[in-house]
Amino acid sequence: MMRVAIALNIPLFYMLRNDDTSFIVYVVTIDCCVAGSKQNPQRFVNLFRQIAVDVDSLGGQTMAYRAGTVFFTAMAQLAMTISMPYSQHWAKGLGIICICIGSFCFAQNVFAQNPNTRVIAAANSTCSSIKKAADLFAQRHDISFSYICKSSGRLAKGIKGGMLSPDYYISASEEWMMDLVQSGHVNAAAVRQLWGNELILACPTKHPLDITKWEDVTSAKVAHLLIGDPGTAPFGRYAKQALESAGFWDQVKTKVGTRKHITLLADDLSVAAEGTAGILYSTNLTDELQTVLHVPSEWHDPIRYYGAAPVGKEDDAIMVDFISFLKSPEAVEIFSNAGFLILP
Repeated sequence: MMRVAIALNIPLFYMLRNDDTSFIVYVVTIDCCVAGSKQNPQRFVNLFRQIAVDVDSLGGQTMAYRAGTVFFTAMAQLAMTISMPYSQHWAKGLGIICICIGSFCFAQNVFAQNPNTRVIAAANSTCSSIKKAADLFAQRHDISFSYICKSSGRLAKGIKGGMLSPDYYISASEEWMMDLVQSGHVNAAAVRQLWGNELILACPTKHPLDITKWEDVTSAKVAHLLIGDPGTAPFGRYAKQALESAGFWDQVKTKVGTRKHITLLADDLSVAAEGTAGILYSTNLTDELQTVLHVPSEWHDPIRYYGAAPVGKEDDAIMVDFISFLKSPEAVEIFSNAGFLILP
């Protein structure tokens, strides 16, 4: 069974051997077969969930690619339902089907691209607002937009690795934008500072926290603290920097949990158990969350967003107009209403 699964992926492996995608597909093939051969269906549940997160984090630009994420998520649920005696044979078969369909989705992403669509790769915290602004702009031009909303670091890595080829990139930190400048994927002269933001400590509305000062976060009143992944999500790096600056990090790090992007953190926090708090941007507060404390801005580097068209995309007349549109009163109003800090 393992030999069959590997054989099915050899063409894709060689076709995409320089991409992260091929590596994931290849490893997943082997891992699925090993999991099935060990007759451990629960391993499939955990495996499919992790694959879904990893595929999603790569941020493909087509519906086929996104279908890969949905597919693996569904497979996790299906594997869970059949985690009963005698289900290991089904698990083996599902592993093979999963890889075949998932591989097709990946391959489709490599070759499919709508020439009439401009792609915006945006820091997740800006996704809702940038969609509103871009859709308003698209109404006046004969184009459409597609959006890849992930953490700034994941997007930057996708661009550097060749997995993403957006027409415009928005980063929630200067660090990731400069990383692309240094790698030659963005010209320094094309980078523009866009907006600012603020950090807050929030909790689920249904489980309010009785705390009034930051020292309380180190107490038993807060059992779990969610932040972004400091390695790829700027809001997580700012949060860790703030806690370290205030002298709280060593006291809270054992109860810290990280999330890959801010939307995932907000969703998880909204349904979290009592005693859970999270640090996120004020612009990502939802009806299911309530503000507990504001993070003093002097505890961390200034939160600034940066935008640029990658190398080879700077002369696109449509995108030149779009970049100018982001400074227009209409676009400024959209971001201001969402809570972003408007910079001079």
